[in-house]
Formats: sequence, structure tokens, C-alpha cells
Amino acid sequence: MHAYYLDACNCDRGCPCQFNAKPTHGYCDVVSGIHIIDGSYGNDIKLDGFNMALIGSWPGAVHEGRGKAGY
Repeated sequence: MHAYYLDACNCDRGCPCQFNAKPTHGYCDVVSGIHIIDGSYGNDIKLDGFNMALIGSWPGAVHEGRGKAGY
């Protein structure tokens, strides 16, 4: 798969949650987007040109769970 990926959250640069640490402000609000240039799911389903976005909020670190997200 070849894709563009963008991820932004309310934490300091480097996003502590990505490194199993606590969020900068104690909670995590995030927005992410992906554009698949070329790729597939299995051998039959082409994903070329597929776009997806996610918005989410977690009361603590993402890896601790209890968050809500939507695509």
C-alpha cells in the first residue's frame, strides 16, 4: 500500500501516546486522515483513491482506552 497519512492531536509535538506515555494535557483529542494512492484488501478489493478521516477523544492516553472515535 502507498498512502498519505496525516495525524494531529492536542499534545506537544511528538505525541507522547505514541510512546506509551501520558498525554501532555491529561487527555487526547485527535484528528487523522489517510489517502490511499494504491493498495488493496486481499487480492480482489482495490482501494486506490480511497479517503478516510477519523476524529476521536480519549479521557487519558489512547492506549488506556475508554475513548470515543468516529470514521
